[in-house]
Amino acid sequence: MEVSAGKFIDYTDVLWLDIILNAVFIANVIGLSLWVSWGFKERRQGVRGAVRKAFEKAGHANGWKPRTRWTLAGVALAGDVTLMVIGAVLLTAADHGGGVTLGWGIAYAALWLLAIPLCRPVGGPRPPHSKDWAESDDGGSSRTDR
Repeated sequence: MEVSAGKFIDYTDVLWLDIILNAVFIANVIGLSLWVSWGFKERRQGVRGAVRKAFEKAGHANGWKPRTRWTLAGVALAGDVTLMVIGAVLLTAADHGGGVTLGWGIAYAALWLLAIPLCRPVGGPRPPHSKDWAESDDGGSSRTDR
């Protein structure tokens, strides 16, 4: 495995396989970080408060819908399974990148096993658009929907 600044990680000597493995790695980093950050936001500020603050800060509240987060988590978990399968195949073929790839797959699986139950979306009614909650003038606290 070779790591260089500004380059993809070379797990194997096969370029197309390295591209797939690096894309899966990036998908897992993005999926896991969004899942955990929105989970913490919803628990700390409530669903309404998290949507309102995200909308005020960026003008949109991407990721606020549970369906969006479950979809991103599914893509990242499918990539994680891909990492483990390719790692197991490479390890069986006695390729030098198999152990590292399988190790990353197992590490991400462990992180997802912790993150999914702890940071899952808070249940409850949600408006059809984030703008409905972000611009509401109800004056109530952000935890009234819990």
